[in-house]
Amino acid sequence: MVAATVLGMAGAASGEPLEGLRWQKRLLLVFTQGDTERERRQRDALPDEGLRERDMLLIRVPQDGEVSVPGVGAVPSADIRSAYGVADAASFTVILVGKDGGIKRRSSEPIAARDLFGTVDAMPMRRQETRGN
Repeated sequence: MVAATVLGMAGAASGEPLEGLRWQKRLLLVFTQGDTERERRQRDALPDEGLRERDMLLIRVPQDGEVSVPGVGAVPSADIRSAYGVADAASFTVILVGKDGGIKRRSSEPIAARDLFGTVDAMPMRRQETRGN
């Protein structure tokens, strides 16, 4: 599975800690308090190939610490949680972020690959990408 462990990252000057990935990657942020059953189900539900095809990066955001994100570096979990409105460190939350930086989907339960990829594949930018290939 394509994944980055996000334990904490230094925020960008704009206040958006993952700004360096805008227009490059779609993000699937998995906010968790540890290695929980829901986190495992989410990871296991997503095939690497499906993530790669859709330019998606799975980022695990733990309760605290830092996350090492390719293309961004180390970012504090608290900065990511604040930027995406996930204040309750004890809750499980999945957020799909489009290449434009907008939140496209939010769930308190794991999202099935069919549903997640269906959401991505319906996005205008993704449809344009598939026509170009």
